[in-house]
Amino acid sequence: MPSSIAWLDTSAEQRRQAYEIARLFTQLESRDELGIGTVRDAFSNLLFPGTSVLLTRARYCLFVPWCFQAPSAASRRGPEHIAAAARSERYLVETLIREEPATGAGVIGRRVGREVRNLPSTIYWGTLTRWGITPRSSMSLLGQPSRPHDMATELEHRTDADWQPDLPQAPEEFPFTTHGGFALTRGEAEWLRDRILATCADTALADLMAPDVDLHLLEGRRGPWEVPGLAARPDVRQAGLFSLAMEGANLVYNLLVAERCESARLTSFSGRVEEYRQYLDGWAEDIGNHAGFGAWDLDEMWSYVEQAGQPPYLTRLFVEQWIRLLREYGVDQVADNKSMRDLVAERERRKGQQSRLTNDKMLETWSGESAVGRLNYRWATIRVLVRDILEGLDA
Repeated sequence: MPSSIAWLDTSAEQRRQAYEIARLFTQLESRDELGIGTVRDAFSNLLFPGTSVLLTRARYCLFVPWCFQAPSAASRRGPEHIAAAARSERYLVETLIREEPATGAGVIGRRVGREVRNLPSTIYWGTLTRWGITPRSSMSLLGQPSRPHDMATELEHRTDADWQPDLPQAPEEFPFTTHGGFALTRGEAEWLRDRILATCADTALADLMAPDVDLHLLEGRRGPWEVPGLAARPDVRQAGLFSLAMEGANLVYNLLVAERCESARLTSFSGRVEEYRQYLDGWAEDIGNHAGFGAWDLDEMWSYVEQAGQPPYLTRLFVEQWIRLLREYGVDQVADNKSMRDLVAERERRKGQQSRLTNDKMLETWSGESAVGRLNYRWATIRVLVRDILEGLDA
């Protein structure tokens, strides 16, 4: 059952602070009510290449290749090779549930066990290829030697072609034991760090692998723009400004939906209109205090976005129109500004019958908030992965 916060006798500032805390630890990256996900994902890929919100723990980057190298899989080819590795992955689920009994946090398949549909190999394959752990862009290419060779050396060549030759060795009896669960050994952590530094040089992710990074400074931060050492990066600064600016548009969207719920007499959403007005007041204060917003160079922002993706024309137009209106009218009266409200409403209505602003039946699918909070570019995931590696380096 999802958790919730009940607003009691609190001030507007206390509500805003509680709202920020709640948003910090929620995973909202998949929600994209206003269609700005292409920009969000471009920044995410630029700052943290090879990652996704589906990743859970860093040691899966070793677990997956070890499953393919397990004796039951290594001697097979083609579909049989992949099927045998999948069986090892299913055994691994049970092993991790047993070895990580406290919370099971991060175990893929924790709820359903061996019947899990999306195996770790499926979730992590993009990471494995981007970080150079395997050169195979698809699992279907595994076991296909890059050049002909005699039968005596076939397995050796195939293994070398499938995985980095210096990949740390799997623990004995893997996958029936991992000897430590998600805890990386020092050697494993050093190897993963070196993979990231070799394949993701000059990125925010690589900067987080620096020996002087203080693990405690990563906790409690809303995004990379609040981390000392990352905040000065131009790409991180641009991502932070975009996140801050577009938070206002998402809050206006929720305000408009809350107003429709009020008009439709949906009492379960009573009080939401006032809450979103207070959220907008808090956001206006944040953006008004940001020294870089007034001099924000949008052309520079798009130059970074385009390094990792090309947003659709209408998405770019919406973003630029929203920021132009913020600069033209200011941020103090966003909740009642007709031009800003109309811009957000028009963007939402692109969904047709799926729009909550045109179809009252869709109001019932609203939870009371949607895509609320600042875009954090997979930050919750990144914190866990980086923590795993840094703690392993200290092992």
